[in-house]
Amino acid sequence: DRHGEYGSLKVASEDLGEGDSEFVDRIIEFSDLKKNRGGDIDIEYLFSLSAADLVAPNLCTIVNLNGLSLEVQEMIAGKLLKKLYDASTTRKIPPFYLFLDEAHLFAGKKQTETCDVVKLFAQEGRKFGANIVIGTQRPQLLDTTIRAQAGTWVVHNLSDIRDIGITISSAEDLSSENKSDISGLDKGESIVCGEAAKGIPLFVKVRKRKTKHGGVGFNPLDFLSEQTVEELQKRKNRILGGKSADELETGKSVYQEMMEPKSSAEYLDEIASLKVRIKDLEDEVSRLKQKVAHVKEGKNIPLIGTDEVVQELQTEIEVWKEKYKYIKEMAEKGEGDMVPFTEDSGALLDLNNRLIEKEAQLKKYKSKYDDALILAEKTLAELKKKGK
Repeated sequence: DRHGEYGSLKVASEDLGEGDSEFVDRIIEFSDLKKNRGGDIDIEYLFSLSAADLVAPNLCTIVNLNGLSLEVQEMIAGKLLKKLYDASTTRKIPPFYLFLDEAHLFAGKKQTETCDVVKLFAQEGRKFGANIVIGTQRPQLLDTTIRAQAGTWVVHNLSDIRDIGITISSAEDLSSENKSDISGLDKGESIVCGEAAKGIPLFVKVRKRKTKHGGVGFNPLDFLSEQTVEELQKRKNRILGGKSADELETGKSVYQEMMEPKSSAEYLDEIASLKVRIKDLEDEVSRLKQKVAHVKEGKNIPLIGTDEVVQELQTEIEVWKEKYKYIKEMAEKGEGDMVPFTEDSGALLDLNNRLIEKEAQLKKYKSKYDDALILAEKTLAELKKKGK
């Protein structure tokens, strides 16, 4: 849970009078309790617990990553998924479903250790009862192997033509005729296709949720009864009380290692890496500009792959913006042995300006490319009519 939205499952919806939901005693939420007071157990103890503590019948475990940098979120997700996958292969835990929200950030087209673990789940997990549910609003940015492994698709409204195209080409039983269906779905409506609906897509209206809608800053404790809050505290004490001091400290050290501030040398390496990526972005934008120009001139330049290049560039920009923000914050705080950030240093400011410039440039050429693509589609349609 990247944004701390799902702790609201503990609270009944307004239609039911708010207060405790029927699921409240089946949910354990890990979070940074300094930032997210509504959690049950501090996330620093996440790796102190066994896989069997996290996966059990009638239990929903939420890992609230709100407030953590994208880099730390990715490390936590990768390590936790590997732990659960290994436990499933040795039958130490019962069959379960793992929900990975905003999955394109953890399992995009750039290969990482976390992406490899998600692929392992998608390809092999079902053999051992380790089922994964991928949630994303940007299916085109997902790793292609993971996308291909999806058995059932639940498609909600998508507006981006590339996301719609990728969904139609990847999901079983969808065709180009469903483009307008997908873009026209209202809130609470979806199309179910694939293994769960063989042969024909099902148009589904999802019922109103029984729990309150959450969001950043939502604190379920503000809605729960005092008795429930006391019971949740007792449960926390029982869980952590069943672990030895060594187990608790070992888990905390794993988490603290992920949170460890970087040295000045590591920051300089990050900056150097950012500069290399900026250069790559400049080159890609330049190539994209040339392709758009050729299409506008009517030259026979293949467009296959250009769509994905645009989206990969957008993803890269978002990732590097996150990294820039993190580096800047650490530098301003002077954490580790990093020299405190000053306006005079200029290096990070210059890098940020370059990112802004490249983002604007990419947006400009993406717009031109979209126009060229529409023109090409119209031309093909006219040619087909003449051919008939």
